[in-house]
Amino acid sequence: MRCGRNGTLSGRGSDIATVVAGDVVGFKSSGKIGLDIYHPGPGLAYLSRSPEGVDVRDYDGSGEWFKIEEIGLNLTYSDIPGNEGKVSWSLQGKYEFMMRIPKRTPQGQYLLRVEHIYPNSGWNETQFYVNCAQVNVVGPGGG
Repeated sequence: MRCGRNGTLSGRGSDIATVVAGDVVGFKSSGKIGLDIYHPGPGLAYLSRSPEGVDVRDYDGSGEWFKIEEIGLNLTYSDIPGNEGKVSWSLQGKYEFMMRIPKRTPQGQYLLRVEHIYPNSGWNETQFYVNCAQVNVVGPGGG
């Protein structure tokens, strides 16, 4: 589940995005339909550094992860159609999930994972939406 089902198998065929420590990056819904984040629930983002000497395109994410972002409840009233006037989740109804790479992140190659969790109330029905990107962090870092 680290990067979604078979999420790291396409690593060699993928590009590596270069980002500066402190930059804001994100994941965006795209394609022909451009679906929004439909389900309620939190959004989380993590980084995992590729081991020394291992290209991030070959890294399966089995190392340590650290959280860089968590977006939860929006304590103002919702304007989402059908949910007006209720407390909502901050990502619900949005088309992108943005996060800042911490300024003190050491330079190197990382997997950047995002998760959206739908805490469905039924037994064993929680839904996990997980994806990863390969990033090369540059800049002062120093973490």
